[in-house]
Amino acid sequence: MRKKTENGARRVLERAGAEFETHTDGWRAHLGGSVVVYDDGGLSMAGNTERLVPLLTDGGGAVTVEFDGASRGNPGRSGVGYVLRDESGVVKRDGEVIGEATNNEAEYVALLHGLVEARELGYTEVEAVGDSELVVNQVRGDWRCKAENLKPLHDEVVRTAEGFDGFGIRHVGRGANEGADEAANVALDEGEE
Repeated sequence: MRKKTENGARRVLERAGAEFETHTDGWRAHLGGSVVVYDDGGLSMAGNTERLVPLLTDGGGAVTVEFDGASRGNPGRSGVGYVLRDESGVVKRDGEVIGEATNNEAEYVALLHGLVEARELGYTEVEAVGDSELVVNQVRGDWRCKAENLKPLHDEVVRTAEGFDGFGIRHVGRGANEGADEAANVALDEGEE
């Protein structure tokens, strides 16, 4: 595919959530640890060029977001994990401790973190997969979200998902979600040290 023009590149980067600095001779955009510079020499990139090149040529592409939450106690000390995969393989795997939460809250936060990361990396189509039937069915709209503690998280996930050109979510068994589960539990284990 043809490389985007300067204006086209800027629009794609803005949509992906890049932060811009404007200079007299051009601009610099920061996105997910990468930098795109436009000046008299044209466009140049540094950082995760494997991700930037498809973003600037194909307009973003598709990614799978695997998500999982872990709670030690319910509610209890909780962690979240997510794995982003595209056609090239694992793009990012991350986990963190989120403090005191229910397991369902942790599941929602894990999904939200994965979606935000996908947006920041410029993906335009997302398929989310998780082992929480509750979260999957509520986000898909098959079940109503009635719990007061989950409504704000549900609404934020839905708003974030609507920002993609394409979004789908499906349920998988625990065995098919091991990467995200491991990221959440490693975060909790490391947080105890």
